[in-house]
Formats: sequence, C-alpha cells, structure tokens
Amino acid sequence: MVTLVVGNGFDLAHELPTQYKNFLDFLNLLKAAAEDIKFEKIDEKTFISKLNAEADGKINKKLVSIIISKVNEKGIKQVEWIKNIDENYWFSYLSTVLINNNEKGENWIDFENEIADVIKKIEEKRISATGSESKMYEDNDEYPKSIQKFLSYKNNFDNDFYKKFIKKLYKDLEELICWLNKYILLVEKINLDNITAPDIREIADKIDTVISFNYSDTFRKGYIDDNSYEKIRIDFVHGKANEKNANLVLGAEETLTDKDRINNDLLCVRFKKYFQRIIKKTGLEYQKFYEAEYKKIETDYLDRCKDKFKNDYNKKYIDYEKIKQGFVNNNVAYFFGHSLSPNDGDIISYIIENNNKVYFYYYKDDNFEEQVENLIKILGKQKVIEYSKSRFEFIKQKKSKGTKQE
Repeated sequence: MVTLVVGNGFDLAHELPTQYKNFLDFLNLLKAAAEDIKFEKIDEKTFISKLNAEADGKINKKLVSIIISKVNEKGIKQVEWIKNIDENYWFSYLSTVLINNNEKGENWIDFENEIADVIKKIEEKRISATGSESKMYEDNDEYPKSIQKFLSYKNNFDNDFYKKFIKKLYKDLEELICWLNKYILLVEKINLDNITAPDIREIADKIDTVISFNYSDTFRKGYIDDNSYEKIRIDFVHGKANEKNANLVLGAEETLTDKDRINNDLLCVRFKKYFQRIIKKTGLEYQKFYEAEYKKIETDYLDRCKDKFKNDYNKKYIDYEKIKQGFVNNNVAYFFGHSLSPNDGDIISYIIENNNKVYFYYYKDDNFEEQVENLIKILGKQKVIEYSKSRFEFIKQKKSKGTKQE
C-alpha cells in the first residue's frame, strides 16, 4: 500500500490560491465590487468593470477571469449572496484578524486556530460564570453584535445567552463554509497549465491511496489519467468541494482539557472537527483502507498456516503480532505540503504507525524544523528519535515545473 498524504502546500506548489488568506481576499473583492450597489439595479457589465478595478494585483488573475466568465454566462445572481456578507460574524472577525496580522508583517491567517481561540474563550467564560447575567450590550439585542464585542465582555451570562450566541456563531460558520465551497469550486476551474511537482511525478505511478486534507482534488486532476481515475482510493478527511452541498469540515480540535467536560459540556461541540467529520461523514474512509489491506495480509497468512499445519492448525497459536508487522512492512507513506499540525494529530499518528517507511517533503528549512517540532507534539520525543533512525526520511522538495518559481 502506497499512500500520498497532501496538505495545502500541495495546492500551493501548483500555484492554486487555496490559502485562507486567498479566500478572504476573494470575499472582500466581491464585497468591494458590490459596495453601495443593490444587485437588483446592477447589470453584469457594471459589476465586472468594478470587479476588474478592485482586483488589480490583489487576487489571482485566472480566478478573476473565471468569476467574470461565470457572471457573463449565468448572470449577476451568481454572486448576489455577497449582499449580506457583513452580517456574518466569522467573516468580520477573521477579516479583522487578517488586517491586524498584515500590520504586524504576517501576511497569512489560520482559520482553525482562530476558531479554536474563540471557542476556548467562550468555554472559559462559561466555566467561570456565577450564573448572574449582566448585559453590556443593547438591551433589545439577544446577543452582542460581533465576536470582538463578546470577547471584550468581562461579565458573566446565563446559559440561555450562550445558547443564542453560539447558535448564531454556528449558523454563520456554516454560511462561511458554503462560501468556501463556492470558492474552491472556482479554484478547481483554474487550468494547471502542466504545472507539476517533480517529487510527486516520480512516485505518481506507485500511489494507490490518497489521504487529502484539502478541499480540492488536485492530485487526480494533475497526475492521473481518465483510465486510472477511479482506481485511486481517496479520502478527503475535511470534505470535498462539490456542487450538491457544502460538506466541508472547518473548525477546531478539542478545546477542552477536562475529561468530564469533554464528554458532558457539548454546547460548542459543533465547532469541533471530530464532531463535524462524523456528522458530515468525512475522514472515516482512510482507516477502512488500511483495515482492508490488513485483512488481505491476515487472510494470506492464515491460508498459508492451514496449508503448512493441516490437521494441526489451531487459531490460538497464530502469531498476530507477526501478521501486524507484515502488514506494516508492506506499507509506505509520503507526506507532501503538510505542516503536520497537531490539529490533525490523531490522523497523522494513525498513518505513521501503520507504515514501515514515511517520507516527509518540506518546502524550506523552516518548514523542516516545524515538521519535526509538530511530530514531537504528536508522538513524543522518544518515538520521534527512534523513528528518525530508519522509519522517517525528510526530503527537501524540488521546485515545481512550469511555475514562476522555476
């Protein structure tokens, strides 16, 4: 079994604008193009003219062309959902965070970390609550006007307040996910123009399984011909952008530390990735892939035992540890474009433990160090030291072919 594990760096290596920052830039571009204009009174030509003016140098040119083509083909209704964007708490909050990051010279944002930070603070405020409610927002409102306002409150609120506020946050998160789904579908229309990663090209023919942390299907699009497309087993652990529904996972890992609260305080559970994976039925396939391969090894071993021992065959004497090791020895995994964030630690750990050899590609030396640090957080110091002797291999990725970085 040869597994390729891809993170967002894989899409970036193919010059696809799939960073969270790119998505926010896209939303802000549409917002700016539609500013002070009611969609009922705007024609496609006016919108496209303003879009081009606002987009200059701020967003991927190929993506702008695709948006324009879509509006020309199907009309202004294709983007009229942008009208209510300022009412979305997460859009407003994350846009503010990105602006602050830019001012500090950090031209990026991690949605998952920001969501986790907000959810942690909500949970902390709840556990320290005395039960008394003291409003510091407009009395005619059910909850604060923004995430920023809520985080600034030092007061305690009752459960009814938290339920209403969290209901609003979850509704807005699902709305943001719908927009993200639309965005990735547009990105997938960008022609790769023969851009390839040499490291992946070298192993593409060997890969039979893909575990993707991305919402896009770049590997099969760029490396697999039509005849082999369905032969590749693939699990989109965070969901796959599609036309039917926005079934994407976007949230935080577990933010609580107390075991009792983890199992009983479920007010914020919908913001947590493990819950979303179950509800949205994503990220459950990769284990089935490994279990199916294990079953093949086990069946082959048992059949050989039956042939060898015949009448003396007895299952209780079977060496299942030997079967497990034979299974692991048969597997190789390649990580490409993945920081190995502890946010995905449960999946990363599972993959590592079920492969005899694991290759980690990194973009530059800082990424290499980050990967090792994250592996220590996931596996512990001793395992990383031990596995680095023979199981792990870290490889600096080659420059992609056909890109600006050549």
